[in-house]
Amino acid sequence: MLNSLACQKRNAMVVESWVRTDRSRALTVRVMLDADAAACVSSETLSEADILIFPEEELRDAARATADVLTVPYLFSRAGQYAEDVVGRGLSSLTDQLGEDTTDIVWIRCAESMPPASQSTTGEDPVFDEVREFFETHDLRLRVAEGAQSGAPMIAAGWQALAVANAIRADVGEVDLPELMNEVWPNSNCCGQVVGLFEDLSLAERHGYGPFVYRRFVAMVGREDFELFDPPEPLPKRPALLRQLRTILEEALQAEHDHERFEITFAYAGSGEAAGALAQYIKSSGLKPIHSISVVPMTLHAAARYGPDSIIVGWNCSQRM
Repeated sequence: MLNSLACQKRNAMVVESWVRTDRSRALTVRVMLDADAAACVSSETLSEADILIFPEEELRDAARATADVLTVPYLFSRAGQYAEDVVGRGLSSLTDQLGEDTTDIVWIRCAESMPPASQSTTGEDPVFDEVREFFETHDLRLRVAEGAQSGAPMIAAGWQALAVANAIRADVGEVDLPELMNEVWPNSNCCGQVVGLFEDLSLAERHGYGPFVYRRFVAMVGREDFELFDPPEPLPKRPALLRQLRTILEEALQAEHDHERFEITFAYAGSGEAAGALAQYIKSSGLKPIHSISVVPMTLHAAARYGPDSIIVGWNCSQRM
């Protein structure tokens, strides 16, 4: 039985904390992941987990932050939630992917795709409203987890989506979405951290982060805040910040972990060479066997939050993935 319904007044939405995967009820649950987060997961993994992408066109090469030089004015033009026409096309493409037996959609949202709460006193979320209306029109139940585990940084949201999709495929019965997602991020029993190197904070401040004392730094990335590490030197330049990020990763690898399945993802905005070099260094360090390490360009939409030459790194040793 589906239960634990909670009404979210802000969007007049119904949030269902539980997903029942009992096939005897002819219930087919699909996971849908924001494109900003999907960009941090391999296409093969997404396909194997049967995860829907929204809006799918944001994964095109032309929508990735691969340019060697990304300017603040250009990224400023990409800032904000997905444009209305992008949302419309994204929903249209879902129609062919849902299948006749789909009854429920679990939407894993990431911070990069959501309106910052610090910027809105009304709690308006037009993208959510349009998505909700679409699924209501198609007689599908939309489930969105709320609370601290919702709106994770894009890399962590990818972990959450895989954990939920794997639980659904395993047919384990009732799945408590908030609890499962929370175990992956932000309250993993072991690790599960997301750290970023930032070169220009004007875009981040526009999204409600800050204000910042330093103009460039390394920080732990949360949904609506950055937890800054002490700068390696006054007014640090990029090489010093790259060394600091490398040290943080080395310390994480040297720590004790609950599981041996250690995975690292580097998402970059126009700084692929630096991210690749750092990944290669970590891979060859021999500090810990690494199950997988990937280096991917983030979407331009995500880069519009973090700024040019930013690098976001996430690591996790969860056995769920």
